[in-house]
Amino acid sequence: LLGYLNEDQSLVYNLVTGNAKTWLLKLDYGNDEYIVNEIIDSKVETKASVKDKKISIFVKGNAAIAEVNYDCKLDSIKGLDNIQKKMNKTLEKLIKDNIKKTIEEYNRDIWKLR
Repeated sequence: LLGYLNEDQSLVYNLVTGNAKTWLLKLDYGNDEYIVNEIIDSKVETKASVKDKKISIFVKGNAAIAEVNYDCKLDSIKGLDNIQKKMNKTLEKLIKDNIKKTIEEYNRDIWKLR
């Protein structure tokens, strides 16, 4: 046993390895304002390029807005597009940060990405 994963690391691990199908993603807007999305039926595809030394992780799924504590326009396409963009950026950062931290901390590839 090398250690334990924290909540974010555990979510990302289960997401990347295909064990998380439904989960919550909180979008933080500061000043205690946020939107929580429920991600439903997520599917993950990973592609590794030995030549470029890059790993791409593609996450697909449906989202439902579960909780809103933020002044936003949920009744417009632009408002929903902004939420989707924020969700994509938040998820990308969450995945990158936790994979990097776990590899540095434990010096192991628990992600099955190599």
